Amino acid sequence: MIYKDRVITNIPITIYDADNSQISRNFTRSLAATRSLSIVKQAHSIDEIREGMLSGQVHGGVYIPHYFQADLKTNKSTTCVAFKNGSNIVISNLLLKEVQTVAQTFAAGKIIKSFQAKGMTKQAALEHAVPIQIQTSSLANPGYNYANYLLPGLLPMILLLCIVLVAALVMNAEFKE
Repeated sequence: MIYKDRVITNIPITIYDADNSQISRNFTRSLAATRSLSIVKQAHSIDEIREGMLSGQVHGGVYIPHYFQADLKTNKSTTCVAFKNGSNIVISNLLLKEVQTVAQTFAAGKIIKSFQAKGMTKQAALEHAVPIQIQTSSLANPGYNYANYLLPGLLPMILLLCIVLVAALVMNAEFKE
């Protein structure tokens, strides 16, 4: 059903904002403003993100670390962790793409503003912008191996076809004799 409109929208995710600063809340709002993501829960630990993913309530999550605002204000690179459910490669890759796009746009905008406040031109500030780095953690099929999902469905079908073929051969032999 998620593919019926040929565009995947409102992928349910969980946010764990450990920093709870103005900048991290703006980052969370930027994630919520994307067409593909829908924040359905605010977590209080990484374990809550994992539990939500394993229970099927959400397809992913984002962890914003304690030092998020401090690092961005001092123009240091910071790391957010994007959790994604690897059982559906399309949703997983879309979630990662959206988080990376928001993170890079958000970080570049913050850094460019701080460089411009110091008197740097927009072009020079753009060259010095350091994006937020995203680490990913894929749960449920981290190797994206679809044999895990296809073989259990294909084996009964192959067995059924063999049974039908043998039954047809037996019936044919019965009619001949």
